[in-house]
Amino acid sequence: MKALAPPLLLLLAALAAVAVATTGAQPPPTPTPPQAAARSHGGGSGSWTDVAFQGSALLINYYAGASGALQKGGVIVPRKTRIAGLSGGGYTAVLTTLGWRGPRQKAFWDAAIKTNVLEYRGPFLNAVMYEALDAALPSGVARLINGFVRIAVSQLDAGKTTFVDSASWILSAFADKRDVIAALTTTDMIPCFSSWSTYGVYKNQPVIDGGFSTGFKELCGAGNANCLKVSSYVVGSLASHECTGKCSAFSSNCVANDRLDIRTRPYVNGKFVDRWPIAAVQGRCPTATFKTKDPNPLPPFVPHGQLTPDIHPGKYNPLPDGMAACEWQDWALSPPTDPAELDDMLNKVYELGYADARAYLQQELGITIDADPY
Repeated sequence: MKALAPPLLLLLAALAAVAVATTGAQPPPTPTPPQAAARSHGGGSGSWTDVAFQGSALLINYYAGASGALQKGGVIVPRKTRIAGLSGGGYTAVLTTLGWRGPRQKAFWDAAIKTNVLEYRGPFLNAVMYEALDAALPSGVARLINGFVRIAVSQLDAGKTTFVDSASWILSAFADKRDVIAALTTTDMIPCFSSWSTYGVYKNQPVIDGGFSTGFKELCGAGNANCLKVSSYVVGSLASHECTGKCSAFSSNCVANDRLDIRTRPYVNGKFVDRWPIAAVQGRCPTATFKTKDPNPLPPFVPHGQLTPDIHPGKYNPLPDGMAACEWQDWALSPPTDPAELDDMLNKVYELGYADARAYLQQELGITIDADPY
């Protein structure tokens, strides 16, 4: 077994308190009676709402808080509710289906994000996540999530040296634990951010973050009116205000280049990865090396507002400390590097996710849960 770098040893020690036992599944928690939720979403007794989580990058704690509240309210019941997600939403789908409540997910993400941001300070997120997932997921994770979890990745055309027009690829069956980890560490593959590479390889196919090809339409499935949609980004009229001069170029809502055309037909790529034309640009990082060159490894994302999400920042509660929408979005890829400020960010993102989902439960479904996210 390879030796681990000291920061990863610290991460694994931190994860010990939140790791899932590797022998058997935990029974799902007893939910609050879901009659109100079932009525609201067109189902009857025993009918459960599908849930979809969009991408998040490092705003992932928003989903930890929202998932915790939705589990408390009985809208999500692990291993009964079908959950779809991409990037951070894919992780949330897996951890929630395993029965992880909000505080447990937050502890997992706090440890991983602090290791990446404070220790590595570079594009090594997926190296951190591989070790974290290997330590935390049960050996039978594939058996536990199959039939309940769908994860989106973006398949590239290996015959071209371009990252645009990727195909939406929805994964719904996983062979084993390694397959689950491989899916998660490719659904979050933002070029030159998640790793020192422009794309990843999953099942012998070149892929990048699911958010480049997939939105709520694809996550929920055509005509699925019973799909509860959760976004970690601000959408609607508040999404573009006060951007100028406040946010970095990474802030998606400062750039009007959303992808609206979706490709669902997969590409047919050759089986020899080293012969793909796209392989010539796999290691061209950082993204600054692409300036004035083709292709740009950061194509447009499918907007979180492709279908209006039911829960998102700014809808039910104001953003923390009166911040602008683009400042919130900036945290996704440019989090604070001061330890105290990073702690504050992780807490505020989690607490807002819980508060927004709690407000949704109360205002839309008539379900009351306690105000304590922890």
